[in-house]
Amino acid sequence: RFQTTPLKPLTLASLGRVFCDSSVFASMFDRRYYVLQQRCLLHPLLSLHGRSASEGRVQAPGFQSDADTNAAVKRVVFEVDGVARRAGQRQLLLAILGRDVNKDLALQGLFSDIRIKFEKEFRPRPGFFLEGHVVLADGFFTKHDDCFHVIDLSHPPRWPSSDRLLFGQRSRRAPLGCKRRRTTPSPTDSFTSFLEEEEGLIAGQQASAMFGGLLALSELTALEEWREIEEEREEDQDEEDLRDVLAVLEPEVSDGAATAGGGSETNEKENRSGGEEGRGRRPQGKRDSGKMEVKIQQDRDSPDPMAWIIVTECHFNEREDIELLGEMLATFESQDEYPSGFVFLGSFSSTISGGEDVYSAGFNALFDLLTSRFPLFVSRCHFVFVPGPDDPSFARESLPRLPLTPPFTSDFQQRIEKAVPASKGKIFFTTSPCRLRHFTSSMVFFRHDVFKALSRDALLTGGRNKETEGQTSVDADIVDLLYNTVVGQAHLCPITADHRLLKHRDQSLGLFPMPDLVFLCDKSAPPVIKKDPRNPDEFIFANANASFRKTKSFFIYEMATHQLTKYFVPSSGVAK
Repeated sequence: RFQTTPLKPLTLASLGRVFCDSSVFASMFDRRYYVLQQRCLLHPLLSLHGRSASEGRVQAPGFQSDADTNAAVKRVVFEVDGVARRAGQRQLLLAILGRDVNKDLALQGLFSDIRIKFEKEFRPRPGFFLEGHVVLADGFFTKHDDCFHVIDLSHPPRWPSSDRLLFGQRSRRAPLGCKRRRTTPSPTDSFTSFLEEEEGLIAGQQASAMFGGLLALSELTALEEWREIEEEREEDQDEEDLRDVLAVLEPEVSDGAATAGGGSETNEKENRSGGEEGRGRRPQGKRDSGKMEVKIQQDRDSPDPMAWIIVTECHFNEREDIELLGEMLATFESQDEYPSGFVFLGSFSSTISGGEDVYSAGFNALFDLLTSRFPLFVSRCHFVFVPGPDDPSFARESLPRLPLTPPFTSDFQQRIEKAVPASKGKIFFTTSPCRLRHFTSSMVFFRHDVFKALSRDALLTGGRNKETEGQTSVDADIVDLLYNTVVGQAHLCPITADHRLLKHRDQSLGLFPMPDLVFLCDKSAPPVIKKDPRNPDEFIFANANASFRKTKSFFIYEMATHQLTKYFVPSSGVAK
């Protein structure tokens, strides 16, 4: 039912290629269609025509809202190439929205297309609908024409946590609604329990190719063990901090309890001293099935391996931005906290004019700040720079956006590695989008005005029904449009496939498998941090629409708790 294909290694000659032939153009749409077809297969309330449904379920045509989760009914989805053109019968079609030879709107399959007409009661679901989008169209055929009369139009629905890259403790807390599949040929195999996995959870070994290369099973096992140890260490540290706070706030209660308990005071002192001695160490993690024991030592001043700092639109050529960044780093240093890394989303200069000297002066100011005041951050933390639309890069209007050109960054990187040798290999100038995999967490960062690009090319725009769902704010409507389009198409920027999109790199913009964190820096859309409260392990969708200097804020993503929090930087410290 489900297959994933790892990324194939590319030759150096193809990395700088911008133009492509028609075969690449066709394969791009084939891949997009296949990805969303797999999403429909993973949905427990949908069944593709010609494939057997689950036992005890009734197949019914038509498409209803996500709130109608009747487990006894599965909606049948037909593909354009195999649809039965029966007049008057409601059908749900999975197709690509495009145009036929006469430039009329049509639903396209892999080999044929059907012209469409919209009924009077037609109301599209929230989201933008562009040419090339894979959609679900609910409607019927008539005897008078060969058109498909559309009543409802939506993006393919996504079942929570069905296309996630999950393993470790979170895979065992997967939603109960996920289907199960058997991957072993024989039920008598001794490894049946190991190979029986959630159908909605993508195989970690194959899907890891989307986030830093294909991993071996031994590497996946080590990452799972490491993450479980870190989560246990975070829990123990929180409990220890809570005990310290309670001891300070209520000393008389603690003394009374110790006296009444006889030896409680002695035990408490022993536990507290043991906690102080072991505070800088990670707890031991054991795996009973494989009889594996992991012992990892960590210094107290070492980076927090479960936190990433995200800063948007920090202009290094502006003195106010550098001072604000220094205040933020000084606050972390005063609290003796060193995160695993920093992610800076461009643009990194407030002006696009002035040439190489003006742009490089901003990175020189950043170099002076880091090496003179905060060398420990440079030696212990990673620094990731994601380019923006105004940063100098080759074909900067294309997507995915290439890294900053070396003439603007090579001097900064060489100088900082020479000044702080421990920083070698910890400074990255990446593409946009940028994918990070840390332990078993996966993150995607994208700096682009997605809402502006989608609204400019949209053929249809859907929204909420104000009469039945009530009034909402303009910002909430914009967030719904952006969220439903990006998540519904499993694509960071599903625009019309024109000169802005590098067709042979389109897969790098995909959101299948869905990462843990999707962080956008879209200045044309309102800020948002969106997460399904009913599914604590569901992915986080976030957007930051203003510069670092304007908002005086930054974000911290904590992998252990899977939380994204916005913090402010006043002159006296950090406020949440």
